[in-house]
Amino acid sequence: MKGRILAGCCLSLSFLGSLAAQAPPPAKVQAKDPPLVKGSTQAPSGLWETKVKIGPCTFEMVQVPPGSFQMGTDAKGIGWIEENVLRPVHSVTITRPFLMQKYPVTVAQFRAFVDATGYLTEQGYRTWVYVGEHNTGWEYKDKVNWRNPGFEHEFWDDKEQVWDYKDDLSRSDPSLVQEDTCPVVCVSWNDAQNFVQWLNTKGGKVTFRLPTEAEWEYACRAGTTGETYGSLDAIAWHKKNSSGHTHPVGQKQPNAFGLFDMLGNAWQWCQDAFATSIIGPSRDPRGPNWGDTRVERGGSWRNGDLTIRAAARDHDPTPDHRDDLGFRVVAVARTP
Repeated sequence: MKGRILAGCCLSLSFLGSLAAQAPPPAKVQAKDPPLVKGSTQAPSGLWETKVKIGPCTFEMVQVPPGSFQMGTDAKGIGWIEENVLRPVHSVTITRPFLMQKYPVTVAQFRAFVDATGYLTEQGYRTWVYVGEHNTGWEYKDKVNWRNPGFEHEFWDDKEQVWDYKDDLSRSDPSLVQEDTCPVVCVSWNDAQNFVQWLNTKGGKVTFRLPTEAEWEYACRAGTTGETYGSLDAIAWHKKNSSGHTHPVGQKQPNAFGLFDMLGNAWQWCQDAFATSIIGPSRDPRGPNWGDTRVERGGSWRNGDLTIRAAARDHDPTPDHRDDLGFRVVAVARTP
């Protein structure tokens, strides 16, 4: 997984243009279902939105409407992810509305959880960090975690097709840290589960969990049929514009559902265990809920146009941490 990431990520301007051409501007959608949470308001997207207050944090949630979409891809020549994507393209229906976090979980939100519970992210596991200079590759590093992801001042040299540093000062500058509004990274699937459990102990009107990958892809596509929901520069932080690190959420254009950073910035854990095909019916399908390797979606700041697409999938063991991997949550109305 790790060693293949760079091999298939090289940006091609002509290919990037073709991706943008496949994704016409999304049309405004209209909420047809009543709001799942009392007090929801109608957003500019036309969908219901609600704010869930937990401790010092406010979670902005978008009510994703039910509907059908074409899941997976038949694309060829897409690098290392070609062995991971779901094939063939198949019709899937999401039968019930659900709430999805408008942005990925941020550093500030994860810190609130840690401060409230004293939680320690999984001990004994080091973090996968991509050492970019001349494509050294993935390495395990100690003392790198969600508080300090170990980002470096790098840039993508498109001519040489390598990550590099502008000068020696950039290589040694320790000042590059995540802002509170950046997506939290260096968190494992197990860490995400503990975060969700904490949210659900706070009571409230909804029950939180990670999205299934069918829910994630449906929400990402938001009614579009191309590989992305807009031009890559407009909607995503990727290797040619990220300078080698995450950026505050919500700075790029949202999709038609009003969801930000669905592509790029940081990969996002899903609930499902990884499988070459999703087990179950075409209505509300779920991947297996057993197994130590879980699905990730969306691509990150270190990836290019071959990887950052609605159908892209990666997977890692549940205890693993990566400096380009975070999560967002979904929720359903809590039953009495």
